[in-house]
Amino acid sequence: MTSKLVALFVLILLYLALQCHCSTPQSRVKASYYYMGIGNGISDISSNLFTHLICAFTYVNSSNYHLSINSSTEQQFSTFAHTVKTKNPSVTTLLSIWVGRESLLNFFSMINQSSYRNSFVQSSIETARLYGFQGLDLCGLVPTGSSSDMANFGTLLDMWRVAVNSEAKNSSNPELLLVMAGNRLPGTESHTFMQLCMALRTWLIRMMA
Repeated sequence: MTSKLVALFVLILLYLALQCHCSTPQSRVKASYYYMGIGNGISDISSNLFTHLICAFTYVNSSNYHLSINSSTEQQFSTFAHTVKTKNPSVTTLLSIWVGRESLLNFFSMINQSSYRNSFVQSSIETARLYGFQGLDLCGLVPTGSSSDMANFGTLLDMWRVAVNSEAKNSSNPELLLVMAGNRLPGTESHTFMQLCMALRTWLIRMMA
C-alpha cells in the first residue's frame, strides 16, 4: 500500500507541473515506476505508453553517502534508459533513490552534514549521467518533525538545484529533472515539510516551462 501511495504522489506531482503550462492532451504526463528485479524484463516494458519511466531503486551508501546500486541489478540499471528508448525515444527516464523506512535514519544523517550532502548530490548527478537517465527521483521520504532536519533538507534541495544547473552548463547537457515522492503523514509532518515540497514542485514547473 505504501509503495502505491508513493507512486501516486509522484504521478500527481508530475501531472500538476505540466498542467500548469500545457493544455494539450499530448503534454499530459503518463508515468510509471519499474521496480528492478521484480516482474517482466526491461525489454518487455511498453514504453510507448508512457511519457516518464522511473527506475527503482538506488540507495544512499551509509559509509560515503554516494548512491549505491545492488551488484545483482547494476547491469540492468546500466541498460534501462537505452532499452526503453528503443521503443519510445521521447520517453523521459528517471533514476529513483529510496530513502524511506529502513533508509530514513541514514538519509537524515547525510543531510545534517554539509560534506555528506555534497557527496550525495555529486554522486547522484554522476550516476544519473553514467547510466543515461534524464532525472532523479527522491522516493519514500517521511518528515521527522524536527525543525533542524527540515531546514537541512531544504539546504539539500538548494544544493541539488545549484549543482544540477552548474553541471548542465558545464557539460552542455540538458538539466536533470528532479522530482520527489514522499509520504503524507498528517500526524507527523510539519508545515516546513509541505513548504519544501511545494518549493520543489515550483522549481520543477519552472524547469519544464
